[in-house]
Amino acid sequence: MKNLIKIFIISMLISFLASSALARQKGRAIYDLHKPYIACDTELPLVYSDDFTEFDTDYWSSENGNARIKRNNWLHIKHDTVTSLDYSENNIDYFRVVLRFRTPRSHHPGFRIHFTNGALLEFGYNKGENHKRFNEMICRQFSSPTAPEAAEDQLIINFPKNIWHTLAVDYDSSTGLVFIDTNNDCEVDEVLQWEPGFVFSHVSGSNQKWDMFELYAREDQISGNSGLPVFQLAWGDFGDAPRGLAVDTFGNVYVADTSANSVIKFDSNGNLLDEWFDFNAPQGIAIDDITNTIYVANSGTGTVKKIDTQGNVISELPNFRDDYVFLQNVFDVAVDSSGNVYVPTNSWWFGLRIIKFTSDWELTGIIIPYGDMDILGLDVDSAGNLYVTTLAGIQKYDAQGDYLNDMGTVSGVNEPGEFFDGSQDIFIDNQDSQYATDGGENNRIQAFNSDGEFLYEWGTTGSGDGEFNSPARIDVGSHGIFVLDAGNRRVQKFK
Repeated sequence: MKNLIKIFIISMLISFLASSALARQKGRAIYDLHKPYIACDTELPLVYSDDFTEFDTDYWSSENGNARIKRNNWLHIKHDTVTSLDYSENNIDYFRVVLRFRTPRSHHPGFRIHFTNGALLEFGYNKGENHKRFNEMICRQFSSPTAPEAAEDQLIINFPKNIWHTLAVDYDSSTGLVFIDTNNDCEVDEVLQWEPGFVFSHVSGSNQKWDMFELYAREDQISGNSGLPVFQLAWGDFGDAPRGLAVDTFGNVYVADTSANSVIKFDSNGNLLDEWFDFNAPQGIAIDDITNTIYVANSGTGTVKKIDTQGNVISELPNFRDDYVFLQNVFDVAVDSSGNVYVPTNSWWFGLRIIKFTSDWELTGIIIPYGDMDILGLDVDSAGNLYVTTLAGIQKYDAQGDYLNDMGTVSGVNEPGEFFDGSQDIFIDNQDSQYATDGGENNRIQAFNSDGEFLYEWGTTGSGDGEFNSPARIDVGSHGIFVLDAGNRRVQKFK
């Protein structure tokens, strides 16, 4: 009988341990570090983004020292932690805050948006009623010193506890409206009528687990708040000729190493994920942001390869077809927001051409740029305007291929908007801001607004952090600014 009791106790213990392990495994499955976050179309550029892969003490601070990075790259907050960068002087009256957080089992976390006049949007927890102690629903409440008319003192939003959620809050000062999206689907779940005229200051939180925080605001509001891009990290030691770089919507970084005839895939922190060798002198890389389809300029054979994020070849544009001229010296490739693909050819026989295709390689147009300098890089803005970089400078063409203007001048000096010997690459972000490499003796990146007016520059000659030697490619997005520092055979990441 005693043996049976022992066996029963041991069986129950094994069952309990197994179920606990399964529960822990299920808990991990809920949390996906590579899940793409949706930046809804608010027509607002990204001011600040943090996935807490490193603890940025210049931004996050706590009087009690209890804000720290935990495993799986999430920020654990026990007591009040505030943004030490104060935006109060920037008059940010139309903004969007996005927070990815986890509801704990026992604590009562809070998230607060502060305004310069002392007003406060506060999100805190109340325990749901009529539930057992460890089986209750945690409710989210919306409150402020001056309560929104639609919510009286609070708005109850249900969030199941102990899993990750996304909360997005928009405030429009002109109307006083507050828009809330609780599930990251770009659809407004609640609209509250609050008071107009408030100005954003900072955010704070307590007793909370965050793994993503973003702030969006109008470009004219933030032009002076954050200064120049800040160096984060560098990685590489590629061969003598790294020539291509692009970043997908998951933050994966793809580098074309011409000397190794390969394309290398990293995560956004430079950790090696994969490498593919089915190329011949690959150079420029472009990614369709909708499908994450990757296009690689296979310059050694004068072709373009279309591949998926696992490196599988979907199709290949040959270097000759009856409906277009011979492709030769294909140094780059670009994709617009509609999925159209632009392929430059620097043919010694046919001259310069930029050939436009659908994603299925159906020919839709040919653009003939002026001059006789090889096309080194190109990109397309939201209106379909095409930007072409050469050693003679940067040219802009409209969607029909008609020349519009030059951006900057090639003068061999380092004045704003001047290029030493042209540019190897240009990148157009979602707000049509423009980032161009400036090599030679300048070794810097120059940024321009959507009208081509100079904004700022960063970088100088060298091999230290934030220094460049022949910067070849650049990609700018929500995961950071990535520069292929070709002469130093590395990638540098900036925030």
